[in-house]
Amino acid sequence: AESEVAVERALALDANNTDALLRKASFLAENGNQPAAIETLGRLIARLPGNVPARLLRGELLIRAGQEAPARQD
Repeated sequence: AESEVAVERALALDANNTDALLRKASFLAENGNQPAAIETLGRLIARLPGNVPARLLRGELLIRAGQEAPARQD
């Protein structure tokens, strides 16, 4: 809860904060909101295609969602 607030504050200051976007996606996934987590990771990957942690998490979430073809791209 406290760390989620800190992430939102960081994103309010810089919507492209890489660490904050990755943490936000993790929080969303942990709270059962995989579509929003995948979308957040997509924004991050669009900016930084080489971000391995973001690609791994998005791939894992896509597999869980039954989207194996897009997951293989990550």
